[in-house]
Parts: sequence; structure tokens; C-alpha cells
Amino acid sequence: MGRIVYLGGLHPDGELSPHLRSRVEVGEIFLASPTPSVVLQAGIVLGDGSASFQMLRHLTERLPAMITPKWALNTIQPIGIVDVVYFLASAAGLEGDVNRSFDLGGPDVLTYAEMMKRYAEVAGLVPRVIVTVPVLTPSLASHWIGLVTPVKAGIARPLIGSLVHDAVCHEQDLLELVGPPPGGRTGYTDALKAAMEGYDPLRWRRSLQVAGLATAATAVVGSLATDPGSRWYRRLDTPGWQPPAIAFPVVWTALYTGIALSSAATLAETEDDPKAAKGYAATLAANLALNAGWSALFFKGHRPGLAAIDSAALAATAAELTRRARPHGRLRTAALGTYTGWCTFATALPAAIWRRNRR
Repeated sequence: MGRIVYLGGLHPDGELSPHLRSRVEVGEIFLASPTPSVVLQAGIVLGDGSASFQMLRHLTERLPAMITPKWALNTIQPIGIVDVVYFLASAAGLEGDVNRSFDLGGPDVLTYAEMMKRYAEVAGLVPRVIVTVPVLTPSLASHWIGLVTPVKAGIARPLIGSLVHDAVCHEQDLLELVGPPPGGRTGYTDALKAAMEGYDPLRWRRSLQVAGLATAATAVVGSLATDPGSRWYRRLDTPGWQPPAIAFPVVWTALYTGIALSSAATLAETEDDPKAAKGYAATLAANLALNAGWSALFFKGHRPGLAAIDSAALAATAAELTRRARPHGRLRTAALGTYTGWCTFATALPAAIWRRNRR
């Protein structure tokens, strides 16, 4: 008779997150089957293809300072993917009709915050500042992760839900049965180095510098050209549905932040696809040029009609940015989609002002 080997998750006793509970239930089904089964329970697996590792990597690379939920102080016993493969193969070859679960973990026990700080050190990044607070539900945290990393919110949510528990081994029975991998179990630092092969941890920083500086320059140019206190502007007949003056800097600050973060993430994730990266960069450049030009046309040139045409082109390029970002995450799509909506509104407003003030 053969044997079923299933890889589940490390978990404590008691109430579990839905994600961990489902993994435990699958293991129990296998153990109750007529076929001998071995259920291996591992914490975070460090290796290419591991969603938990990708979340750890991208959060650390992209956020030099973080406000994290208190679960960042929970203890975790991560394991390198090479060791996982060794124990999976060893479990399949166990003699007899062994039918039970085994805990799997590497030699190091750390908090999630310590894991991120160690990643930054190994990757050559500046030390990360991590502040924990007793807020930020898994749902809220997952949406933030979906915005700044390529890990989708639907995947991040169950992963974060699992982190609310300590994930450490309660026994080392499999290690005693089959012995350690050749050369011994891989420590956290060595497992990180192996998992990072082929990755460029500075990619995000380069993309953020490009997108952030370009967006900031656009904001500065637009701000310098904007003069709502001018005699010309104060004499305009504006529609009653025009928002109050205070709304514009508040809205634009939020929009520029979303543009910079969404664009940096999209550029970082398309770097391996030169055609997609160049297409997004060109669209972003055109959009920001139109963005900066609007204030000059409206406030300096006193040409609301031309400003409306500029806004229409601005909305079109914003929609194209949204389309290009869509494959890389819903939240950045939403951020750029909101920008598109505001640009559409910004087309209607100068057009209405032009109509009301024609001579």
C-alpha cells in the first residue's frame, strides 16, 4: 500500500484562523483515510514560489518604515524549501504503516518583525523601522499589502490570518526518525540567501525613485502655476457644483500618492518584460506632462477651453495607466481608476467655466 504525504501548516492548539483550520481539516481527512498518511506541518517556507516568502520579501523591500499589527511579534519557525523537499521525500519512504502528523521547522525561531529586519540586512537594505500597534485587522492589512506588493489581497488575507498565531514546532520526531538533511538543517540567513538568488532587492527602490520623483516634480510644477487668488480667477463665473478650494490640494495629494505607489509597483513588476515596462513608462510620462500643463493653460494662459481639452487627454492617459496596471493588482487599479474619475471631472469643470465666461 502507498502513502499519502501532505504539507500543512504549523499551528497552536485552540481556535485557529479559517485558513489554518482548513489546512488542519484536510490533514485530518487524510489521517482518517484507509491509506497510511503523513501530515507535515510547516511554518513559513522560504523559497521561490512560496506566497509567504513573497509577502515577506516585498514588504521588507518596499517599506523602510512600517506600522504593523501586534502579530508581527509572534514567534515563527521558518524552514528553507530545500529542507522541506528533503523531509517530504523522507516521509514518503518511512517504513511501516506510520499514520500521523509531524511538525517541521528550521533551527531558528524568530518574530515576523525579526524576519523582516534580517531580510533587510541580508539584502543590503537600510535597517527597517517596525512599530507594532494593536490595530490593523487582517482584512485591512491585506488591502495595504495588495496595493504595495504583487501579492493579491485575496491571498494575503489568509496568510496574515495565519500569522495571528505562533508557528513553532512542538516536537521534532521526524527529524529524529530520518535524520537531518545532508549538511544539517538550513538556518534562516542561509535559507534567505538561497531563496533570494535571481532576485534584485533594489528593483523597488529604483522604480519608486523614478515614479516618485516624476510625480513630485509634476506636483511642484502644477502648484507653482496654480493661482486661485488671481484677479482673473476671482472674476470668473464658476458653476455651483465646483468643490470648495480646500478640496483640491487634499484630493491631489492623495491622488499623487496613489499614482507614485501604483506606478512604482507596476514598473517594478514589469521590469522583466521590457515592452510592458516601456509602455507603462511612456504612458506615465505623457500623463504627467499633461497634468503639469493643465495649470499653466488654465491659471497662466487663462484658457479654460484648452484646459478642458488637456483634461480630456489627461483622463484618457489615466485610463490607459489603469488598464496597464490591472493585471498587477486590484487595489492599484482602483487607485489609478480613481485618478481617471477625477480627471474626467476635471474635464467637465473647465469646460463649464469656459461656457459660462465666453465673450
